[in-house]
Amino acid sequence: MLIAGKYEEIYPPDLKTILKVVNHVVTKEEVLKMETLVLSTLQFEVTCPSILRFLERFGRLAQMNERQLLLAQYFSDTALLDCSLVKEKPSRVAACCIYAAQKIFKGTTSQKGILWNTMLSKHSSYRESDISGMA
Repeated sequence: MLIAGKYEEIYPPDLKTILKVVNHVVTKEEVLKMETLVLSTLQFEVTCPSILRFLERFGRLAQMNERQLLLAQYFSDTALLDCSLVKEKPSRVAACCIYAAQKIFKGTTSQKGILWNTMLSKHSSYRESDISGMA
């Protein structure tokens, strides 16, 4: 409960409140020791990056407008429904969604004709050839 509160809440419950909720069945030291054990066992990896974070980053690098980014987000939401894409890295799925949205809007941006620029390649680690077949 302590870990979840710290992770999820803007104002997590303090330890005193948590101890009251569990009716002081455990001590403060036991809770803190267990928190350390759980986080150490997980090697502090309590989350993984989502497609959305990569979309936001790649969208800024591609200088996409709101409509283009919304289309890319729609593609990413649709991709979540495709079980065959579960094996793909979120960054690759996001890159493909950005690429597909750019392809649809081709010619309407300031970068006419450029779909995957060197900045996107550098920061995403994907070349256009890596994603064009998947998009």
